[in-house]
Amino acid sequence: MTGRITNGEPMGRFDLAGKTAFIPGGYGEIGAAIATAFAEHGASVAVAGRDERKALALAERLRAAGHRAFGLVLDATDVAAIETAVARAGGELGSIDILMN
Repeated sequence: MTGRITNGEPMGRFDLAGKTAFIPGGYGEIGAAIATAFAEHGASVAVAGRDERKALALAERLRAAGHRAFGLVLDATDVAAIETAVARAGGELGSIDILMN
């Protein structure tokens, strides 16, 4: 079903209501598009990356559009930083159901 259009939407009735997505590097062009699509389909979204300013800015844009989002800094080369970021995102948005990397 990849690429199939249903009900006028590329992802059809893709429902992520009640789910939380953690998206490292989610503020780049592709990551931002994924974060936005997940949010538009009901997921709470944690956007993380090395540039905290960019992560916070995307999260703010998503919240301004009525979505639940959280931005935070993450150095994906540091295991302790990953654990901290996941714990912070989970504390803010609830348990993480989706990891998009």
